[in-house]
Amino acid sequence: MPKLALGTVQLGLDYGISNNQGRVSIENAQQLLMQAETLSIDMLDTAAMYGSSEHVLGQIANNSFKLVTKLAIDTDETINVSHLLQESLIKLRKRTIYGVMLHDASVLNSSQSFEIAMQLAELKARGLVHKIGMSLYFPEQIKLFEILKPDIIQIPLNVLDQRFLQDGLLTQMKEQGIEIHVRSAFLQGLLLMSPKSRSHYFSQFNELNDFDSFVDSVSHSRLEICLSFLKSIDEIDRVVVGCCSASELAQIHTAWHTKVNLSYHQLACTNNSLIIPSNWPHL
Repeated sequence: MPKLALGTVQLGLDYGISNNQGRVSIENAQQLLMQAETLSIDMLDTAAMYGSSEHVLGQIANNSFKLVTKLAIDTDETINVSHLLQESLIKLRKRTIYGVMLHDASVLNSSQSFEIAMQLAELKARGLVHKIGMSLYFPEQIKLFEILKPDIIQIPLNVLDQRFLQDGLLTQMKEQGIEIHVRSAFLQGLLLMSPKSRSHYFSQFNELNDFDSFVDSVSHSRLEICLSFLKSIDEIDRVVVGCCSASELAQIHTAWHTKVNLSYHQLACTNNSLIIPSNWPHL
């Protein structure tokens, strides 16, 4: 069964369509990490692009957590992955971390792809990171594994967005020994919102209406449904969940350990206007 990891974008940015609390205060962030430790959640997911998230974690995260960060590479500039990682390590106040990923695997489509892959491999060889890899947005990006064979990847996956479950992709990855982390478990919080609390933009999607009907037809909460879908996928190693408070994390943990026996394949949606948040208008 997968394990939970705590996503920390909310520690550095006002993030998420259902987030009405804004960026988490340093006091609440401390309580959140204390709660994570109490619940035996031992991995934190961050990124250089998450505002002040790395800096905040450097102040409050103790050594019991495994840290994974993501680096944004500008292919228009001289490639210096080591410098970017050092900047992150300084903010995180760490000499070494568990994992580092390319924030967007598409940089490996550039003419400097092999240079990027080589520099990442060098960071691992120097012991600055335990695992290297990439964050994917589309299933077809797995062809980039020919340029950089990842130890670790992060993919979007939820009850509506089941693209990475097609064609046995996850099984192939596990056979290659790749550690699989999943983000977007709640589709930026959209799947946890009641129909009346959502923007009018989403009323056009029958697939979302179908999900609402499904929720109404079973005796489980939206949170339990979203988590049990991912919990049932053996190939997943970590499910990254973001939240804004210790109490929210406790709710997620309780839902995670609630037994749910449902089938979800019929909810799969192929409409990229719904399942890819970057396609949403500014709501």
